[in-house]
Amino acid sequence: MIDSKISKVGGYIESHLIPEVVLAFPKPIKIDKGYRRNGILVGKSYGKPKKRSPTAPSKRVKRKKLPSIKSLKAKADLTFSKWIRNRDRNVCFIGKSDGRYKCKGAIQCGHLFKRGKMSLRYSEINCHAICSHHNYLDNYEPQHYISAFLKSYGEDQYQWLMEKSKEIKQMKRFDYEEIIKHYENKK
Repeated sequence: MIDSKISKVGGYIESHLIPEVVLAFPKPIKIDKGYRRNGILVGKSYGKPKKRSPTAPSKRVKRKKLPSIKSLKAKADLTFSKWIRNRDRNVCFIGKSDGRYKCKGAIQCGHLFKRGKMSLRYSEINCHAICSHHNYLDNYEPQHYISAFLKSYGEDQYQWLMEKSKEIKQMKRFDYEEIIKHYENKK
């Protein structure tokens, strides 16, 4: 009678059968850390690696890190805002044309058509120095800013801004760099 008891000895599976009969199980594949299953050597080097002299320059060329578009946009907004406030001599645009409302707070760069309209965001005719009170008030009662604009520039300029605000413009890195350069040099 055949003994069907199977045991694992030394990493190989053997059977305790008649000594002449051995079950035909394939030998398990032993994998070294440096080998893949297909037998290609991994992680070990053949031969000595070439050493670079300490005085030799690096072959890798380091690329100049460019500023992010977000930081360029913030810098463009800041330089443009400073230029607008200096142009208007830090006097509120609405307060000087309409004496009914008193100016309160710091002078800011106000936009007749809001900053979200990228085609007019850096337009000199769309932006004016406005106190923080009128800039806040413009969000809820824009008729004060519109009437002050119409007194100063007229209906034609307002219609032109209205048409220009409907355009879609996507700003690139180059555009922001040009705006920063233009308004830093323009005094």
